[in-house]
Amino acid sequence: PKPTSTSIMGYEFGSINSGLYLGTASGKGVGQSDRFDRVYATEYSDWEWAEDSRAGLEGSQPPGAKFIVDFNAHGKGNDSYTLYTRAKFPHDHADWNGFTPFFAGVADCPEIYTADLLEERRRSLGRRFPEVYPSNDREMWLANELAVFDADHIEDAYGRAGGKLAGDCVAYSIGVDTASGAEGLDY
Repeated sequence: PKPTSTSIMGYEFGSINSGLYLGTASGKGVGQSDRFDRVYATEYSDWEWAEDSRAGLEGSQPPGAKFIVDFNAHGKGNDSYTLYTRAKFPHDHADWNGFTPFFAGVADCPEIYTADLLEERRRSLGRRFPEVYPSNDREMWLANELAVFDADHIEDAYGRAGGKLAGDCVAYSIGVDTASGAEGLDY
């Protein structure tokens, strides 16, 4: 229908008692005192207070409402990782969160990511290529070119474990000296 009013925050459709509102995840009280039947949360891994903002938005939804979370992973240190991995649990698992995981990699979009483009980017990015252009939902969690383990070695280990690396991991304990060595500044 035609909007009955518009603003920088969205559109209202008075003839069907509905609206489309655009907002940001910043600030306090996101979603409070509102009602959202459908939420599309984009760039979720970049949200500063993602978990709190998502909780506020989910709390503003009636039963059966849709909540879609869209993100580029940017490593495991954010709520996107928790949300996605818990969504992969069986629905009867105590930690399943009610979300349905969906991953689209570069191979799923050949009209956008042509073979020539990917080859050129593979040459320019080197080890960072799988992080920036993931082809599966394991590669999307790679963090940066400073990672200790080469992505190829991780993929080899995953394959040797029969694709069950998550359950049969080798535990590593890593000590880090964060001292800068500057005189008078380090403990």
